[in-house]
Amino acid sequence: MKKLTAISYSSSANLGSGFDTLALAHDAFRDKITLNMVENTGALEVSIIHDGIQADPVKNTASYAFMKMAEDLDIKGRFLISVEKGIPEGLGLGSSGASAAGSVIAANRLLDLDLSKEMLTHYAMLGEGASSGSPHADNVAASIFGGVVFVKSTKPLRVLPLGPHCMNRIMLIIPRIEIRGKTKMARSMVPEMVHMDSAIGNSRLMSLLVLGLTGGDRSLLREGMNDNIVETSRLSLFPFYPEVKEICLQENAIGVSVSGAGPSMILLVDDETNVENIKLRVKPLMKQRGIDTEFVQCNIAGGATMYEG
Repeated sequence: MKKLTAISYSSSANLGSGFDTLALAHDAFRDKITLNMVENTGALEVSIIHDGIQADPVKNTASYAFMKMAEDLDIKGRFLISVEKGIPEGLGLGSSGASAAGSVIAANRLLDLDLSKEMLTHYAMLGEGASSGSPHADNVAASIFGGVVFVKSTKPLRVLPLGPHCMNRIMLIIPRIEIRGKTKMARSMVPEMVHMDSAIGNSRLMSLLVLGLTGGDRSLLREGMNDNIVETSRLSLFPFYPEVKEICLQENAIGVSVSGAGPSMILLVDDETNVENIKLRVKPLMKQRGIDTEFVQCNIAGGATMYEG
């Protein structure tokens, strides 16, 4: 039996105005995904163990991503995938995407496929469809490339890594609430059509955000990490967000946005940010709503890689 284990990090997508195009990987949490080649002959057979429990390989992002890869590349044999989740699920932290990313990274190395990061992102994106109902590349691209990424296109898939000059400190505000089918629900709430003024406004915000990310400009990041279309359409899922965001900005966070489909929030912070005051003010506010809240300080992470023990 041949096997390899990959680790893949959590991520935050959108970052405000960058819906389905911008994401960053962070080292707040990580998954471990082990691919076992049990037998290298015969028809393709894939089984998966997710946190010690047998799972449906068609409904799990890690196994489904590998199955799509195997179908395209005519990979044969019996395989067992084991997923040890370290990234909490359903909180907007790229959990399903990280599992898919780790799976294809492990397969690429174990089977000597020599696929590009964009091809690996393509298969991981297909794996995301098993969870969200529609393939999207932002979280998986961040988990595979690491750092901050811009998804230039999906057909064909093109990913541009963005090199931040000074922005590398992050705080996550994680409300411990469960919303069943949250990702599919959140995507269904995004309007199919918007007024031209709104589209132009968000285009301006995203331009500022990209300029801030690539140039490390605090004021551009602060303004660019806003959104008047997607976040607004989803506010019923996290009605506490506007008040929490206001507190964070008052305490001089660089920028604040919903992380992916929420309910977690991502803050960019620096020495000017009063992180302790944010915790002291936000925790009781959320407690009044009956919501326990976790605060995690972390940094930008690299891409998924082999686990060294």
